Amino acid sequence: KNSGPKRQLLGQTTMPDKVRSVDDMVADMERAVEEPEGNTSSAKHRQHVAQAIEKLISSQIIDGKLRYIEDGNFPKTSRTASFGEDGMLYAFGTDFGKRSWNNPSGGTYLQSVNRSAFGDGAGCVGPAEAFTGRSMVHSHTRSAMGSYYAIELQSHEASPTHYALMCYGPGGGHFPHNWNFEASVDGQTWTLLREHKSDRSIWAEGKIHTWPVAPTRAGFYRHFRVVLTGPEKKGRHYLCLSGFEMWGSLRACGSAITEKNSLRRRLEAYRKQVRETEAQLAALGTLVRETEAQLA
Repeated sequence: KNSGPKRQLLGQTTMPDKVRSVDDMVADMERAVEEPEGNTSSAKHRQHVAQAIEKLISSQIIDGKLRYIEDGNFPKTSRTASFGEDGMLYAFGTDFGKRSWNNPSGGTYLQSVNRSAFGDGAGCVGPAEAFTGRSMVHSHTRSAMGSYYAIELQSHEASPTHYALMCYGPGGGHFPHNWNFEASVDGQTWTLLREHKSDRSIWAEGKIHTWPVAPTRAGFYRHFRVVLTGPEKKGRHYLCLSGFEMWGSLRACGSAITEKNSLRRRLEAYRKQVRETEAQLAALGTLVRETEAQLA
């Protein structure tokens, strides 16, 4: 009988916030398989281990490290005129609820945030990263048809159902009226998700508005951009934005998928070990009962 302190099974614990190596997690899984608690039945133990396996498989792996971040859905529940706290970029900016919000540009989840630099008139003003911010920052491109702001996701791909924009802060009233919201798998071939013509939804500095994306154009993408297709309110072609958000579905991609599949194969081996252990325990139980019957 084990008289030492009881160790919690993985399936019984709240996954920690810190990042841990895959090898550490696999070592924990081995211990959970090999050293069940003394008062835990085989069936219950198997259930706990299976839950832990599913938690690990659904987690995200970045640069050889495992983060407890599950893929999932981000439905639009906040107001149309608000970014809220239910969107994908908010999740990125808070490390999926683990810290207070920071602009996710240049972090773990966004590979890049950029804007066009071609055109005439005034040069680009303010940081391009204002596009993924939530403040009324004076940020715009040069004046040109086709000017854009764009982001590239790093370890996820997204299938948006809604998206929102915020016009830039004080500085001129160049509110967009004509633009496209586009997405791409590779950053080369672009899919039109929503077209805006003479759209005056953004009519004030700092104004936020949300639009749905047609379900027929749904798909999973890593690149997203807002492209100016016509004059803004003042008849020029400055694209002036300092806020962007998306809602919909997220899933891991690229190297994260490769790492996940490798971990999935390793964990399937432990599933098999759990089944074999359960069979051995059942056989042992049968032997004990037969022995007791002989002794009776």
